Amino acid sequence: MSAPVSAMSEQRARPVIALSCPQDASEIGRALCDALKQALRQASPHAVIRDGEEVAPMAGSLALKLVAVRETRHGIVTQLQWKTTSGAGWETGPEVALDSPDVALRGSMLSRYAEGLVRASRLPLPAERQDQDQ
Repeated sequence: MSAPVSAMSEQRARPVIALSCPQDASEIGRALCDALKQALRQASPHAVIRDGEEVAPMAGSLALKLVAVRETRHGIVTQLQWKTTSGAGWETGPEVALDSPDVALRGSMLSRYAEGLVRASRLPLPAERQDQDQ
């Protein structure tokens, strides 16, 4: 009887994306971290997004770090690093820039930037699980 319960629990286990943002982030950096969480939810709605740097044991999970390369009042350059297994080294995505020459950066500018950062990084996001019974 314990085997069916175990199988059901395994079917319900969702991949985890553990996201780490810089501890000393500015207001814009914190807003970017929030926007990145939202972008990840949209890109991988079946995954659980949580804070941290450890790869969860569920299939399809990954750890992700937001790295601030440069930040000024009118621009930001960041990149993502990730790994899919605990013992693996960190892979690094491209640097992605947002420049706003006319006005200082605001949190409202970061949603599209975060979505672009996820796309440009070509992350190995967990694939959506298909139900076996269909």
